[in-house]
Amino acid sequence: MVDYILRVQYNNVLRAVLKKPRRCSASEMFADARVDDFYAIIRKRAASMINKQAREQHQHPPQYTGMQAGQLSLDVLGWCAHAL
Repeated sequence: MVDYILRVQYNNVLRAVLKKPRRCSASEMFADARVDDFYAIIRKRAASMINKQAREQHQHPPQYTGMQAGQLSLDVLGWCAHAL
């Protein structure tokens, strides 16, 4: 539900910036402006977060032990997989 609300607000802000009418097609608006839509931004940010976490774990192994480290990684990766 939250992602729906954020997506609608993102679309409305872009409509206002581009001075498009309310009934303008969102997909057409994004294509014409060559701007990423809400879900493309979420996918890019999720992929960036996964890459950052992988780099940090490679450079600095986590200080957490056992269940804590595994659960943290699963939570983050689960959220990212949902976003992708």
